[in-house]
Amino acid sequence: MTELERLLIERLEQMELRHHNETMDLRQQLYAQQMSLESLQRQLGSTLEGYETHCASLHTAFVALEKSTRSELASMGRSLDQTNRVTGAVLGSLNSSVAGVKSSLESLIKAQR
Repeated sequence: MTELERLLIERLEQMELRHHNETMDLRQQLYAQQMSLESLQRQLGSTLEGYETHCASLHTAFVALEKSTRSELASMGRSLDQTNRVTGAVLGSLNSSVAGVKSSLESLIKAQR
């Protein structure tokens, strides 16, 4: 083997070794990235599950609040109707009493003349 062949073979072996080392480094980087991506995917999945649970809880709370509000408004409407009826009856009774007092006063005034 000539000196040139030996140098070329040595250079080729160095290039192959460097290529092998670079390939191994790239594989390690890819593996680390894969592990990182898998970890992120698990975290995102967990976060999404928590978000879905939270949204479902909020929806349930809003439905309950809406039902309660409707019920409370209906109850308040009934109470207001009852209050209006009672107030109307009391005002009618008061009006009758005032009319009676007025009539009595008019009779008293006539009797005093």
